[in-house]
Amino acid sequence: MSRIVTRPEGERKQVTAVFLDLVGFSEVASTSDAEDLQDWLEEYYRRCGEIVEINGGEVTEYLGDGIVAVFGLSRADELAASKAVDAALRAVTELAQDKAGQGGFTLRAGVATGEVAVRPDMTREAWPRITGTVTTLAQRVQELAAPGGVMIAEGTRMMLRGQFTLTPVPNQILKGFAQPQMLFVPQIAPHRDVAPGTADLVGRAKECAAIEAARMPVLIVGQAGIGKTAVAQHMAQRAGIATTIQAEGIKSGSSYQPFKDWISWRLKSLTPDFAEITQGFPDLSKADRMSLALIMGLPEGAALLTELSNLALKARIEAGLWRALQSVQRDGMVIFEDLHWFDIASFGVLQHILRSPERSRFRLILTSREDSKLGKHLSGLVFETLSLHPLSQGDAHRMLASLGAQDGVNAASLVEQAGGIPLYLDQLAKRALKIGRVEETVPDTLMDLLAARIDDTGPAKPILQRASAIGRIFAVDLLRALDPTGADPVFALEHARAAGVVMQRSAAEWEFAHALLAQAAYQSVLRSNREALHRRIAEILQSSHVDRISRDPALLARHQRKARQ
Repeated sequence: MSRIVTRPEGERKQVTAVFLDLVGFSEVASTSDAEDLQDWLEEYYRRCGEIVEINGGEVTEYLGDGIVAVFGLSRADELAASKAVDAALRAVTELAQDKAGQGGFTLRAGVATGEVAVRPDMTREAWPRITGTVTTLAQRVQELAAPGGVMIAEGTRMMLRGQFTLTPVPNQILKGFAQPQMLFVPQIAPHRDVAPGTADLVGRAKECAAIEAARMPVLIVGQAGIGKTAVAQHMAQRAGIATTIQAEGIKSGSSYQPFKDWISWRLKSLTPDFAEITQGFPDLSKADRMSLALIMGLPEGAALLTELSNLALKARIEAGLWRALQSVQRDGMVIFEDLHWFDIASFGVLQHILRSPERSRFRLILTSREDSKLGKHLSGLVFETLSLHPLSQGDAHRMLASLGAQDGVNAASLVEQAGGIPLYLDQLAKRALKIGRVEETVPDTLMDLLAARIDDTGPAKPILQRASAIGRIFAVDLLRALDPTGADPVFALEHARAAGVVMQRSAAEWEFAHALLAQAAYQSVLRSNREALHRRIAEILQSSHVDRISRDPALLARHQRKARQ
């Protein structure tokens, strides 16, 4: 009988790799004192490591003058690619401003995204932690980047969410890769106000009518991909006059970041000076302009630090930002996007606005995923909550038609696979149109998002991986039989239910909340372990569950086929 697979031994992951390299290092190093060079390299390693870690990545290798960093490795991150590109841009920029430039060195970086096999707890430090071509691809992409620049691969571009402006560089030949590659040069994009929708808004007429009829601010709540932004943008386009204050996950640790991004966008400068603030907000008092200067890191605002107490300074900044917004828009709509990524200071500004008498001149829309921050920071404030739910099958088919995917692919299969989540339907349809067929696997563009939800279940993850081999719907007794000496899986399943990953159908059966969540858990298991799981499931069915085989004759064959028996 096959061995019992009690936990995954390693796993498969989609990660984003950054390869940082010093241009001209060999030439400079050949004429430098070895001790001086060592000191400089240690500082270079330290600075790059800090930038990588602040952005949520891990340095996995130091290769002389090269550094390999990986994002989404220990824990899946839906923003891994965006954080990797941001870290690469920051590294090449910040190191050019210090003694790296003075020493004659220039940094450049390459970024690539792909699937790797991750080893479990390492017993040999010399062995690489991950295996795959993604780090090699990042290195080859780096070789084509301009000194002081960053280049990214097509797979990374697909994962980005508009935070960067991209210049395509087509038909690039990379050593070791047979096909020409489409590469891109990224730059940090300015804050965008209301972005145009990519498709007609489908199935949200009732929700839009409710927002239109509301006499108070509206908080739109729903899971990732449910269409919160699409609804908010649709309402903004109807309003005519609208401003969006949007948070980004890659900058969630910086105070007032959504408002700083908005100021940069208003002034058309990522690093505005005090003169630009004065010109861009002429109706503000000097005190309010100093408040803006302070949060933008300008010296003209530093005087407030000595003049005001912390509490008074906080109130001054919150009021100054609200007056700045009103100075450029007297009425209309203001949208606060992605509150789940708002920092504490930005919530303070939002609280000030929601309590302000002047807010009655505006139609305010807030969007967020379900998050504990909402109860903590919005408690006691007056607003209406609107929950978005998955699209009906009819609306999903209409959305497919608006995407041009109603004909030529199996629309019914796409609708079933997407489960009414607009983002899932959009990405599944785009892939189906590109390759000409519907596949069961998770699209690369959704893998980081779904894998992060699986990783969020913590110790329940191995249970979910085993359950995914049984199927989207799985019996608890069969799950127990896969690990008879382990802890009862029900406690872990309860934890996963709280995270919204699974649902309980009955005392005997559970189900993944979405088919793509089941597939994401399944794809994270190493192929050899998948086969072992299916082999063990087939043995259990034959020995203890003949009744299930008789009810579903294809069940045994399916597991044997996946076990390669």
